[in-house]
Amino acid sequence: MHQVEIPSHQWENFSKFLKEYDLDISINGKIKHTLGGNIPKHQRTCRFCLKKHPDVTFNSEAHVIPQLLNKSKITSSFECDICNAKFSKFESDFGHYFLVNRALLGQSKKKPGKPIYKTKKGTRISSNFNPNDIPSDSKVGNSLREYIAKNDIQVIKINQGIDKSEIAFGNKSLNFNLPVKPYIPINIFKIFLKIGLSITNEQELGEYSIMMKLLTSNLQIPKEQEFSAKEICMFSFLIPTPKDIFPHPIVHLFKTKNINSKYIAKFLVLFFGNEMHQIPFLSNAEINKIQKENGTIKLLKFSPYFNPYYSKEMFEDEEFIKLLSETQGQQIPLYKSDLVTDSKLKFSISQKTEPVYLGKIDKSNK
Repeated sequence: MHQVEIPSHQWENFSKFLKEYDLDISINGKIKHTLGGNIPKHQRTCRFCLKKHPDVTFNSEAHVIPQLLNKSKITSSFECDICNAKFSKFESDFGHYFLVNRALLGQSKKKPGKPIYKTKKGTRISSNFNPNDIPSDSKVGNSLREYIAKNDIQVIKINQGIDKSEIAFGNKSLNFNLPVKPYIPINIFKIFLKIGLSITNEQELGEYSIMMKLLTSNLQIPKEQEFSAKEICMFSFLIPTPKDIFPHPIVHLFKTKNINSKYIAKFLVLFFGNEMHQIPFLSNAEINKIQKENGTIKLLKFSPYFNPYYSKEMFEDEEFIKLLSETQGQQIPLYKSDLVTDSKLKFSISQKTEPVYLGKIDKSNK
């Protein structure tokens, strides 16, 4: 094996990131674990509303990372039932926004089954697919059934609707231009925020009381102020492959090495499927600085190379490094409390072979 060369602009960002940040906290949704310990319910205090038993109850299983991300197993003992119900409403927006990729990768949801994405124009994406539905009266059908059985692989079924621009088939690639299910942007930010506040050391929570208030309040953002808070955003990175690279959600909280850094002190990154999402984790001091100076805090864009598979061996994996080199990031503003109904998701994924066309093999879609 040999070390793969990284494009100069990617290497510059990667080197800057390594110099500036350390990994502070990491959790893995695959591992069943209870943050806060197994404290008896009658002795618990809610981290978010600060109420105690018996003023509030703790009967629900509170998941730190939404279960819609492949049934994440990490829970906490410091989230009361009232807050849990409130955060569950935010998860609906979170689930809508990420539905396309969840359906493409077949990530398990909270309820039994896999997510299904469909549009009004007949486009449909689903991994709820039985290889026995493939017609066996053709050479392509027989070969495909044998290949699936032999390699024990998951098949993603994509139905192209009447609007051919929603999914266009390219040269060994799929180009998507899909409507996003209606969502409230600030609620997506709140889900990331809830994860960050859940894994933050209890002794440090006072430094993030403004973010805690944002999470728990029913914030209504005036039309003229929408997207004005540029720090309330998300940097999203899509690895251009249909592979489920991170089958279970992983969260990293990064912390700057230099207390006098010009960059934000902490930020959170969520890895799942073939995506990486970064949000600023703003302290009270940083928010006050923004407000007093009428400026912004510098945000260093996360480097896709610094992911949970970061190792010497990763840099010898030519295919994986090539995918990371092709990974593009975009900044998505989230400071808006009204429902968004006209958002489009545009991205491309590549594969080694051309797509297989089988026509209508699912009677329910005729």
